[in-house]
Amino acid sequence: MFLQPVFTDEDIMSNYRVIPNVRHTMNLYKADPLSCVVQSYDGCDDTDYVGKDFNVGMRTITAGRMRVALEQCQDEFFGTYIEESYRAGLDVFNLSGTELMNTIMTNVKRSIVNDLVNLTWFGDTGAGVAEGDECINSTDGFIKLMSDGSTGVTATTWAAGALAANDAVAIMRDVMEDSDPSLLSMASAEKCFWVSPNVYFNYIASVEGGASGVGGDQAHMTLVNGKPVYYFRGVEVRPMYSWTSLLASSDIITANQLVVFGAKKNFVLGTDTNDPSNQLKFWYDEYREKMIIRSYFKFGTQFVHDSLISWAYRANS
Repeated sequence: MFLQPVFTDEDIMSNYRVIPNVRHTMNLYKADPLSCVVQSYDGCDDTDYVGKDFNVGMRTITAGRMRVALEQCQDEFFGTYIEESYRAGLDVFNLSGTELMNTIMTNVKRSIVNDLVNLTWFGDTGAGVAEGDECINSTDGFIKLMSDGSTGVTATTWAAGALAANDAVAIMRDVMEDSDPSLLSMASAEKCFWVSPNVYFNYIASVEGGASGVGGDQAHMTLVNGKPVYYFRGVEVRPMYSWTSLLASSDIITANQLVVFGAKKNFVLGTDTNDPSNQLKFWYDEYREKMIIRSYFKFGTQFVHDSLISWAYRANS
């Protein structure tokens, strides 16, 4: 069996803050920075003192119910070389413990991870039930949450238009400089630029071409496990290849280009397991003569602090 590579933009279970005990909803309490807490003291009379609270807020993460339901009739493999791997006797169609089963399980796990990346960013419970919408309508992702007018996250103004040379440098500069000081002051390794592929390749072209203010290729690129990783002002620029198709079909925002700058651990994933891709059951149903894979888990997203996110998007025209 030959597997087509399943591309995955990132390992979401290790790059974000994961809360593995969310059964349905959980309140995330946050303490935003305080200001002007040190005031003059004129004696025991506190009538002139302007009282302040602890500035404690709350966000709620809701984990929706997820299911993986796959099955395959054994006659699909009749007359193929896979049939040679079948067992003998009564267990002839039982693939448990075979190399074929291991291959199938690997493919399913990789596909689950890829679907969760899509849900993490572009999940939309308002997407409806049309064909294709069932892949993203089980929970709200970060883009939907950031677009909610009730939050304090506002996208940086970016006039519509196709990407011109060095546009990626300009917008990443604007997004970074528009961000809150609390985000800017964090260590570079704790932050990331998540960008759509067109923005990513536009930035690479600027780096390779030695655009003014950007410098040479080696100043902004390192090899990690043989894979080039690019940086802007010391912060990793991570391409999200799935965003091209997700932006084209999304009802959340109208955009072809997207840049998100933020603290990695400010983005929270809520689930009822440590790793949903490992919660799989595989068995052979003798009555129906089918191989079956099932998985059930909870999954949801939320961000904590408004101040640790800065983003921008625009359409080509």
